[in-house]
Amino acid sequence: MNKKQLKKIRRAKLLKKKHNKARMQLNKLFSSDIVKVMKVDTATGEKTFETMTRKEADILFLEQERKGREVYNNVPGHMIHEDDFIPHDCYLCGSEITSVHDTHNPFPLIDFNSMQIEENGKEEPKRCCSKCETSIVMPARMESMRNGTFREVWEERNFDVLNKECA
Repeated sequence: MNKKQLKKIRRAKLLKKKHNKARMQLNKLFSSDIVKVMKVDTATGEKTFETMTRKEADILFLEQERKGREVYNNVPGHMIHEDDFIPHDCYLCGSEITSVHDTHNPFPLIDFNSMQIEENGKEEPKRCCSKCETSIVMPARMESMRNGTFREVWEERNFDVLNKECA
């Protein structure tokens, strides 16, 4: 090997060493066993931070998720239990919706008030996925409230406060 090739090999080893050192620092930073978790008191809205192990934080998160699903599954009316949900395609983009927690009413993009319980099991349910909800439906709702379209629906749903804020 000549000097130029040896220099190139040494340079590659040095860069690899620097890269590994930086990667180890990032891993240490993001895989810390101690994490800070924000807790919000639902009665007062007060935020507190608590230090705990990552395992404790994961357990806390899973417990909160379980409680949320329990509440959601026991709401009477237009919501359905997650075990009764029949997967279907998004009415707007066609992607598959596999969870009841990922299905939304696409109003005002369709002039139809689609309730989960009524649409579940239909041949072509008029429900949209979470991606369409955030990227297409919510902006359309805000625009609808600003322009005053579907005013009777917004009044029926008691969105007067939102309507004033959007004006």
